[in-house]
Amino acid sequence: MNDEEFKGIQYIIESSHSVLWLTEGSYITGGKPECGMMPGLARTIMAEQPALKLYTMDFSMGSFETNSDGIVKLIFEQILHMLSAHELPDDFDDYHLAEMNGIIHVSRIIPDPKANIEFTQSVNRDKDMARFDAMPMVMRMEQVGMLDSIYFMEDTNHYNSLAPGYVEVKVKAAGMNAKVGHLLK
Repeated sequence: MNDEEFKGIQYIIESSHSVLWLTEGSYITGGKPECGMMPGLARTIMAEQPALKLYTMDFSMGSFETNSDGIVKLIFEQILHMLSAHELPDDFDDYHLAEMNGIIHVSRIIPDPKANIEFTQSVNRDKDMARFDAMPMVMRMEQVGMLDSIYFMEDTNHYNSLAPGYVEVKVKAAGMNAKVGHLLK
């Protein structure tokens, strides 16, 4: 993708209320894995822009050649569904669809409470969350990218004087995305 194409996609995303993104990559069978990035990207974009409804619809490789009339019908049905989205319940989240052999499948991530509990218990929980006002603290992450591995510990360097040429920076504000917001809840 070149810069002009990327700016075009940005414009579409920033100026639209609803978008239907079509791919022919076989999400279900993995025919073109590079096309499988779109549902994840769509979830990220919708987290950053909650007013946008970004639907993805993937078709099996060769579907257009073997069943073009049926595929066009499926696309129009999805467009009509998008247009009536204001009537859908607030917790509706079937935004990612995949076609295989003319049948539409809903691509959902469903939480597994048992697996979540097992994972949470497996994370090292020995590190106590000390009171923040008790002592200077430093935040650490045991495994990069794993929010459950974040912990705080005493900042042993806090009272040391700064080395020549160094400055101390006091953070007054920091940017926050949706993921950080959920973490802080």
